[in-house]
Amino acid sequence: MDSEKKNLAKYRIEQAQTCIKSAKILVNAEDYKGAANRAYYAIFHIMRSVLALDGLDFAKHSGVSAYFRKEYIKTGVFDIEFSDIIKESFDLRSDSDYDDFFVVSKQDVEEQIENAQKFFNVVNSYIEKQCIYSSGKEETNMELWDIYDKDRKLTGRTMQRNDWNMKPGDFHLTVLGVIMNEEGKFLVTKRVMTKSWAPGQWEISGGAAQAGESSEEAVKREILEETGIDVTGFNGGYVFSYMRENPEEGDNYFVDIYRFVGNVSEADVKLQEAETAGFMFASKEEIDELGRQGVFLHYNSIKKVFEM
Repeated sequence: MDSEKKNLAKYRIEQAQTCIKSAKILVNAEDYKGAANRAYYAIFHIMRSVLALDGLDFAKHSGVSAYFRKEYIKTGVFDIEFSDIIKESFDLRSDSDYDDFFVVSKQDVEEQIENAQKFFNVVNSYIEKQCIYSSGKEETNMELWDIYDKDRKLTGRTMQRNDWNMKPGDFHLTVLGVIMNEEGKFLVTKRVMTKSWAPGQWEISGGAAQAGESSEEAVKREILEETGIDVTGFNGGYVFSYMRENPEEGDNYFVDIYRFVGNVSEADVKLQEAETAGFMFASKEEIDELGRQGVFLHYNSIKKVFEM
């Protein structure tokens, strides 16, 4: 794949992220029709980012969505739920743009924004993998993180992922999330032994929030990427936060902890094999024992999330 196609795909996916940010701003301004328009165009740019990798484009929106459905949804590259998301966003945008008296509710447009963010997360990951695979080597990861001040207010600045040169008083945001099933057991995963840091340790899903992501969006994305489980619609949510300052390492961060409760089983779990050696649904007592053995990451900091 040539660099022009990859650059165009990345540009379009960035345009999609900008549309999602704009949609959220318009919701806060109670411009629900405008937000519906931006949410749809986020999905449109997401589809076109994939088409860029194929060197294709279409003059009409219907051509873009028809090709995407045929080549990427019907073939199983992306889940069939995205076909419904595409249609629903198109219908809502068309009604709100062309029907003078059509009323868009806040609930409807917030659902479309959430769907657009989910679509973005999945397709962005796909594009990154395609670009790395096609080059035959790992490329520089240009993932960006927002920088916050000590009062957790956005500074308007960003940093590159894992660029540990933060100034005193600068922080980034990390999220951790655990799934609890209806039997009261928690999904925990085991890191592969090839990891340079904490190989073989048990942990819960998590990672850094990307630039423009809210805390909740980030944790849902991390859980989906690491376990294959979409916790949208699950009970539970945010539990607590803590802060760490490491000036000598240039790494200061906030950590938000979440617990989601839903009807999940072992059959629902689809791990990242390159990252994870195994998983289990563990009781609080089993996790406490792993913590006492010193083989559960961040146990002392996060153990409150396992308390009911």
